[in-house]
Amino acid sequence: MLSRVIDIVGEFTNPHTMIIRYSLIAALLTLSSCSYGVSTPTQPVVTPPVATGTVVQPPPTNIATGSTDEYRLSFTNTNTGMVTVHHTTGVKTHVYFVNTDAKTAHVVVTFPAGTQGNLRWSQVVMPDGTMDGPFGQDTNYNLAQTGSYELIFHENMMSGDPWTGDAWIMITLQK
Repeated sequence: MLSRVIDIVGEFTNPHTMIIRYSLIAALLTLSSCSYGVSTPTQPVVTPPVATGTVVQPPPTNIATGSTDEYRLSFTNTNTGMVTVHHTTGVKTHVYFVNTDAKTAHVVVTFPAGTQGNLRWSQVVMPDGTMDGPFGQDTNYNLAQTGSYELIFHENMMSGDPWTGDAWIMITLQK
């Protein structure tokens, strides 16, 4: 069929029809290389969850997630976790961790040598949603519950100026 169309198009000899001739040949060559298969979209396979009898939470990591004011600590093979945070004036810095069996947490906020930061542990959100605080830069706290804790750090507006900078937050869990 393609050869017959080329023969018909070849019969045009004036310059105006030459443009049509080449356009038709290009269109036919393009169409002849197309495949006309019909594809049907496949549905994703959904694996139903399996009940194990325990609540499984994803392990936190020591990297920033999402915005730069949220950090997750992991206590793998150790009772102490440390994270370097960058605090911005007026923005709360959040540190999350999961308590499996510790009874107390020792939370310490320190700053690079030669700097004085104005950052303290201001609030804790416990696994059941209750809150407590404010605290200071070196605090021991009783962990009455197991599960995910959220520690919120902010400037101490009662004893310092607004502050932006880097700090280290170290949390030691004790049984």
